[in-house]
Amino acid sequence: MQPPISDMAMLGRLLRCPSGDKAIALADYMFASNETMIASTLAQLQLPENGTLLEIGFGGGGHLSALFTKLPTVHYTGIDASAAMVAYAQRQNASYTESGKARFLCASPEKPLSLTGVFNAAFMVNVLYFISDPKAYFTDLYTHLSLGGQLLITCIDKALGSKIPFAQEDFTFYDVDEVEAILTPIGFTLKDTKTFTETLISKDGKRIERRYWVASFKK
Repeated sequence: MQPPISDMAMLGRLLRCPSGDKAIALADYMFASNETMIASTLAQLQLPENGTLLEIGFGGGGHLSALFTKLPTVHYTGIDASAAMVAYAQRQNASYTESGKARFLCASPEKPLSLTGVFNAAFMVNVLYFISDPKAYFTDLYTHLSLGGQLLITCIDKALGSKIPFAQEDFTFYDVDEVEAILTPIGFTLKDTKTFTETLISKDGKRIERRYWVASFKK
């Protein structure tokens, strides 16, 4: 699936927080582009029966059916900086919100989490790049995880990400060692890292190997 915007700088800014008349098209593009990365992340989730799960940056929420197929008793909370994404995810997942299994909230990655209670696990896919102060953000997130809680962070390989045309502004890429250096002093422990490679087709028909990693941390 090709991006709905040809201006690469504008695409990068809108991927950070989709808005305007291209928001829904961007949500669908992000889901198509990230579906494999999301599936790899969901496969690593470890939750008890009736566990509570927080997702940071859910886009259009197109993966909720896969999540509930894997974890039918989970109680899901998603937060996203984009009001357009919150509204779209609510429409796409009305049956889950109406039954109380899921809720979608608008929250900026630049501000502390305004959430009550704690979660058994949290995850983010292709979101870390946009957090301007990861130390402060994850220190706050730490207080919202239960003891032994799991944090999954999924990112594109740093060397690859730095070459993406639309990611030349407002994106910060990391390798796992850099993320571990931020999270360990907070109290997180790196338990496992899995690396993956998937083949994508560019708009001019070329095959592109996209490398990414899923890091699992424990509180």
